[in-house]
Amino acid sequence: MGTPLPGIREAGSGKVPHLGVSVLWTLAGYASFMVCQWAMLVVVARLGSPEKVGEFALGLTIAAPVILFANLGLRRFQVTDASGRFGFADYFGLRLLMAGLALVAIAALAAGSGYGPAVAGAILAMGVAKAVESANDVVLGALQRAERMDLVARSMALRGVGGTAALALGMATTRAGSLSILMMAAAWAAVALFHDLPRAARVASQGIRPRWNAPVLKQLFRRSLPLGIVTTIVSLMATVPSVLIERFLGAAELGVYTALACAWAASH
Repeated sequence: MGTPLPGIREAGSGKVPHLGVSVLWTLAGYASFMVCQWAMLVVVARLGSPEKVGEFALGLTIAAPVILFANLGLRRFQVTDASGRFGFADYFGLRLLMAGLALVAIAALAAGSGYGPAVAGAILAMGVAKAVESANDVVLGALQRAERMDLVARSMALRGVGGTAALALGMATTRAGSLSILMMAAAWAAVALFHDLPRAARVASQGIRPRWNAPVLKQLFRRSLPLGIVTTIVSLMATVPSVLIERFLGAAELGVYTALACAWAASH
């Protein structure tokens, strides 16, 4: 194994898989998570209705660009930062701060959007779920930086299966889209707390407690802001059709469009 990157502790971090094995783990993790995302739509459609699928899709459409901007592309910056100028505590601190601000913005959008209670609730619930995912993203970045893609893949599989199961349980018992999404968010949070954070603690040399040092966070924010803007623009280009379909045709039609779009994406 080569020289470890700054901020990575070798002791107790476990054996680093071979590059080829890491690639296979990465593919397996992403494949399992994508399959579970498709399964989530199937669950909502089978246990709910096209309108519920539309609410789910619209919640994701509204919440995703806000969260993507708040992410600032920190994970990419984190895993490629060979200088080690910023520690995990700095990345985690900025990400938690931005995720909190993003959730406030999503709540404001949900309240002021003019949608009914069911749709507004789905938007807010999806914001909570994506904020949990966002906060955990840099935790996975610490594992990726330590070349533990096997642990990253395991996390993705656990979140995919656990989130789908929680969503299915919520839809089966409550038939409420927002409550079901919150149950999915709780499953994701459980994976972060009981799987990801303990393992990140073994590889983060300075521990996993977030640090809020204003000058450092300001510098990190300025360095990562351009990537956040680019990813947000790309996300907005993909979400505009969903917003227009819901606005002019309705939630049920958006649900049908989302299912067809996911099927097309999966086949390509």
